[in-house]
Amino acid sequence: MQRFERILVPVDASALADRALDAALEVASRFGSEVTVLWVRQDAADLDQSVADDELRAVEDEVRSVDAQIARRLALMPEDRRLPAHRVRSEVRAGSPADAIVAAAGDVMADLVVMGTHGRSGLFERITGSTTEQVALRVSASVLSIKPEGYPFLRD
Repeated sequence: MQRFERILVPVDASALADRALDAALEVASRFGSEVTVLWVRQDAADLDQSVADDELRAVEDEVRSVDAQIARRLALMPEDRRLPAHRVRSEVRAGSPADAIVAAAGDVMADLVVMGTHGRSGLFERITGSTTEQVALRVSASVLSIKPEGYPFLRD
C-alpha cells in the first residue's frame, strides 16, 4: 500500500482550496503524515522598498490567516483522527503558482500533492495546461486533484 509521509497542499482564498485542505488533512490523519500548507504569491521582486515593505506585511498577514485556517480545520476533525498541530506547517512563496508548487514539493520531499482543480477547458488552459496539470507533469509525487462540489455540472 502507498504510504504518504509528507503531503503538500497549495491553498488560496477559494472554497476549492478549503476542500483540498480538508482532503489533505484527512489523508494525513490516516497515515500520520506531515503536511505543508503552501500559499503562493505572485513574484514582487521589482517593487520599490515602500511597496516591498507593504508586501512583507501582507505576506505576514497571509501566514497568520493560513495558520488560523489550519487551526480551525484541525479543531473540526474528530478527536480520534485529529492530526497533531506540530505535524502541520504553513509556508508562503513568491512566483508563478506552478513553479512555486513544484519547487516546494521537491524541497519538502512530498509524497503527495493535494490541490484543487476547476476542470476548465478554455483556450488558455488548452494551450498552457492548468496549474494542477503543470504540477502533475513536473513533480515526482503523486497528485490528488480535488474538484468542486457538483463537478461536472457546475462548469463555467
